Amino acid sequence: GSSTHFSVNQLTFMPMRDTAAAPQMPLLISAGGDARLRVWNVVSSQLLCVLPFASSSGLYSGAESITSLWWCASRHELLVGDAAGNVGVWDGARLLAGVRAHAARSNFEKGRTASSCGRERSLMPRARWTAHQFAVISTQVIAESVQDGLSVPLFMTAARNGSVRLWTTQGKHVGQFGHDTWQLKDLKDFEE
Repeated sequence: GSSTHFSVNQLTFMPMRDTAAAPQMPLLISAGGDARLRVWNVVSSQLLCVLPFASSSGLYSGAESITSLWWCASRHELLVGDAAGNVGVWDGARLLAGVRAHAARSNFEKGRTASSCGRERSLMPRARWTAHQFAVISTQVIAESVQDGLSVPLFMTAARNGSVRLWTTQGKHVGQFGHDTWQLKDLKDFEE
């Protein structure tokens, strides 16, 4: 049979720190032209599962290439951007637990290859929205502001049209660089 091959455009390494009860499972996430995240066990080089990256409407079209991946080690979050301007944020601990559970179930079936695990609730993004009208070419955590005990993580997205925007990891738009002005002094405006 013939198979379709898609390019790998993005890679990110997730050096997960586990509890003493579970062994460490460092993960590699690869993504590209087929709008899917592939989760690999770095130690065994085993493909653990394949996650579809759905649009902000929750519908998977399969047409948009993943154009940006960023692992934020300090917050244990995975940020993903695609060619349609969508952004998704995954909780790293939930992602790791979901991948582990999926891999364990899959291993019971001898010879089974990694399957799509995107319908499992623990593997769904924590937040997802349309960030730009053009392809997201970069996502990056830039700051975690703290005021009166309130922690507000902020990250930037950059699009192919040159726009750079500031967001909370829940999708609250703070502003666009060179266009908007904002004050981060009153962080309650951006409370998650």
